[in-house]
Amino acid sequence: MLKMKDVYINNPALGDASSLDKKLEENAQKLDRLNQELIKFENYMADAEGKVVRRHSTANDSLSNSPSESSVQSNTGPYISAPGTPIAHHYAPIAGGEDGGEEVDGGGEIDYADQESTEEEFDEFPVIGSCRALYQFEAMNEGSISMEENEQMLILEQDQGDGWTRVRKKNGSDGFVPSSYIQCTLYGL
Repeated sequence: MLKMKDVYINNPALGDASSLDKKLEENAQKLDRLNQELIKFENYMADAEGKVVRRHSTANDSLSNSPSESSVQSNTGPYISAPGTPIAHHYAPIAGGEDGGEEVDGGGEIDYADQESTEEEFDEFPVIGSCRALYQFEAMNEGSISMEENEQMLILEQDQGDGWTRVRKKNGSDGFVPSSYIQCTLYGL
C-alpha cells in the first residue's frame, strides 16, 4: 500500500494518494491488534512449554505465567462465571484460617493443612477464593485438570476472559478448569 501511495504521489493520473491514508491507518491498527494476539499466543505456547511468561506490570497488576493474564474478576459473593465475562477489578489474597482451611458455600470446609508440598509452590499463586465443581470435567489438554461434581477446590487465578480458572485441588495439584463448570466464592480485600 505504501508503494501504491508513492506511485499515486508521483503520478496523480493513476489515483488519489490521500484516498489511501484511511486504509493505511486501518491496516496499522489491524497490525497492532494482530501483534497483540501474536504475543498472547506466544505466551500460551511458552506456558505450555513450562516457561515463565512475564508481562509489564502496574501498581494494580501482578506477574503471572498463565494463559489468562489480562485481569482478575471482582465479586464478593458466590456466582457462576461464564467464558468471555467482562473483567472489572483485581483481587488481592487474604490470609486463610488457622488450620489452612477455608469456608466454602454454606459450611463445607476444605482442609489443606496436611498437604505435602513446599511453600515456594504456593507463593507463586496465592489463594484468592474457593469453588465447587458444578459438573464433572475430564481434562484433555495440557494445563487443564480433571474434577468431579461437587469437588471443593481453591481458586488461584480467576477467569481472565478466556473461560478458564486456575484451581488447586486438595491433593495439591493445580490446573485450569472451565469457569462455567464451577461456582466461585472470592475472598474480599
